[in-house]
Amino acid sequence: MRRGRTIQARELGRQLRNRRQEAGMSVDHAAAELSLSVPTIYRYETGTTVPRPPDVKGLCEAYGADEDMTRALVALAREADAPGWWRSYDGAIPRWFDTFVSLESGANHIRAYDSERVLGLLQTRAYAEAMIRALVPPEVDHEGVSKRVEVRMQRQRILERRNPPQLDVILGEATLVRSPGDEIMAEQLSHLDKVSRRPNITLRVLPLNLIHRGLGCGANFMMLDFPTDRRDLGEPPMVYAENLTGAVYLDKPGEIRAYSRVWESLVRDGSSTAESRTIINTYRERYEQ
Repeated sequence: MRRGRTIQARELGRQLRNRRQEAGMSVDHAAAELSLSVPTIYRYETGTTVPRPPDVKGLCEAYGADEDMTRALVALAREADAPGWWRSYDGAIPRWFDTFVSLESGANHIRAYDSERVLGLLQTRAYAEAMIRALVPPEVDHEGVSKRVEVRMQRQRILERRNPPQLDVILGEATLVRSPGDEIMAEQLSHLDKVSRRPNITLRVLPLNLIHRGLGCGANFMMLDFPTDRRDLGEPPMVYAENLTGAVYLDKPGEIRAYSRVWESLVRDGSSTAESRTIINTYRERYEQ
C-alpha cells in the first residue's frame, strides 16, 4: 500500500467502490472475500491509501470487472502517486476511462472559463455535433462522433438533478463570433439566454477587445469544488484544463489560489450577467436575420 489522496488515488478509490457496489458486495463481505480488513477496504475506496497494481487486479477479479476496466484501474494505480496529474490521451489509461466526467458529476460548484467555444455543459446538440465533427481526428467515423455527442449530452444531466451544482461560466466574446452555421448558432445563443436565467447558473461574456489575465491560462480551464462528508473527506478543490494531446489535473493549494485570483479578475473585467445577456441576444438577432 502507498500513501494516497492524490486526484488519481481518489478516482481509483471511487472506481473500486463502484465496482464493489455493482457486484452487490458490502464492505464487510468484500473484506472477508479478499482477506482484508474493513478499514483497509475503506482506505482504498476513499483514496487514503493506494493498493498495489496486483492488489487492484485481485479486487477487480473479485468484483467481476471486465478485462478493459481491470487494465484501466491497474494503470491508474501505477500513476496514483504523482502530484498533480498530466493525463495523456494516448497513455496507458484509455481515453474511454473519463476521469473528469466522474469528478464533474460530484462537484457542487463549477467555475468554467472558455475563450473559444461554448462550454460543453451549455451546448445544444446541434452545436456540440458541429464542433465535435470539426475538431475530432479524421479517423473518427460518424459513429465515433455520435458517441462523443451523446456523452456530452449526458453530462448536462447534472444541471437537471434535484440539487444541481452552482455553475458560473465566463465565455470570451469570440465564442459568439465563431459560428458553425447561422441557424445552429442562433439556437445555441437562445439556449444560453434561457439557461443563464436559472438560479444556479451565472453567465458572463468577456469583451473581445479586452486584455485580461485569462490570456495567460490558455484557452480554457475549469475549477471544481466538492461537498465534504461528515468525516471531512470530500474532494479538495481541483483545476482541470485540456488541450490537443491531454488534460492536466491540479489540486495543490498554491495552484488553486493562482487560478482563483485569475477567476476573480475575469469576473471583475467581464460584463455583468445582465449586460452579457444583452450581448448574447444582439449576436443571436444577427444570426437570425
